[in-house]
Amino acid sequence: MERRGFLAATALAAAGGTARAATGRKPIVLVHGAGHGGWCWRDVRNLLRADGFDVYTPTMTGLGERVHLRSPDITLQTHITDIINVLEFEDLRDVVLVGHSYAGMQVAGVCDALKDRIAHAIVIDGAIAKDGEPAFPGMTMDDVVKRFGPLKDGYLLKMNIAGLGFPDPTTETAQWLQRHLVEHLAQVWVQPISLPNGGTDGVPRTYVQCADPAKMSPVGQAKVAGVKNDPTWRYIEKVGPHNVMMTDPEWTANLIREAAA
Repeated sequence: MERRGFLAATALAAAGGTARAATGRKPIVLVHGAGHGGWCWRDVRNLLRADGFDVYTPTMTGLGERVHLRSPDITLQTHITDIINVLEFEDLRDVVLVGHSYAGMQVAGVCDALKDRIAHAIVIDGAIAKDGEPAFPGMTMDDVVKRFGPLKDGYLLKMNIAGLGFPDPTTETAQWLQRHLVEHLAQVWVQPISLPNGGTDGVPRTYVQCADPAKMSPVGQAKVAGVKNDPTWRYIEKVGPHNVMMTDPEWTANLIREAAA
């Protein structure tokens, strides 16, 4: 790059940071769940950007528009690093980090690695990560197959939109989801996470429960009770579809606005 171009690029990057500081609004990183991509945050992202927020919707390796990169070699840590790198390379600090479903694992991993850069962590109907445990504690790969069905190519799990809160596949939102949903990587469900710094501990944090706790498994009910009774979590119940960012983007955007203001 020519020196003039380099200086212009440097000035632009600095201006972005200055603009964020001037507005007093925190940058927002929205992380998708299993089989999804950054696309699923489209409506929430557009609402927040219309309000002047700086919003990032990365897609994890092997999913969404990066599906061509999928491989049995991708790990849970790969997906955590995907999001860490967004913060690192975009020079983001004072971040509101939001994870849906599986991305509760990424939220914990990023907070563990970059705790001083996270202003607020939000997990929406997702995994509550614990050091040394996988997303589904106690489950083997055989258990995952029994729950989700047979694997494609030995490592890919088909996602079912009905299980995501879309019993009617004819709705516009359900069809949007169906067009873009891809198989998830089975191996990441059973790989334990390493959280030597306590994950989200010490970070202001919010958990949104969408699944009806009364209809959950005993393991799921115990997870919800643990969060609900932990004063370090702000606990919110919005019983309804799992993919609330798609079915009720305005409510989701308001939740995030509150944390990012």
